[in-house]
Amino acid sequence: MAALFGRMDTMEAEQHGDRERSTMIDDLDTVEPLMERMRGAVPMRAHVGRDVLQTLRREAPEASFSHQCNVTEVRYAGDEGGILCTLDFDDHASKGVYIVSITHVKFERRNPLWRDIEGYKKRRIKRLRRLQGGVV
Repeated sequence: MAALFGRMDTMEAEQHGDRERSTMIDDLDTVEPLMERMRGAVPMRAHVGRDVLQTLRREAPEASFSHQCNVTEVRYAGDEGGILCTLDFDDHASKGVYIVSITHVKFERRNPLWRDIEGYKKRRIKRLRRLQGGVV
């Protein structure tokens, strides 16, 4: 913004930063450490819901998907996309790359990161609802 419209004074920059933080969905101070811990824990057992399975089956009808899968990689797609999970379904026919938002993935409760992952998902969904007027 400063490069396009010239130099902002300190007061304007602080106000812009506050406005930007208030519309941010994710808190990077918590996302980055969670991502590092998740990267160190892959592959992780997980489950996907009916909606995800229906979409995958429609996109790749030759594969046989089940609710159970492994999260083999995690990526951050910025504030708009959040944490994304690459899924592996242990099926030789489903060797495509399947990337799904973490909000659509359920991790096993015995996973040591389960509580932190669930906390991230709940906060993200709550903030998305608030920004979108209650509709997600």
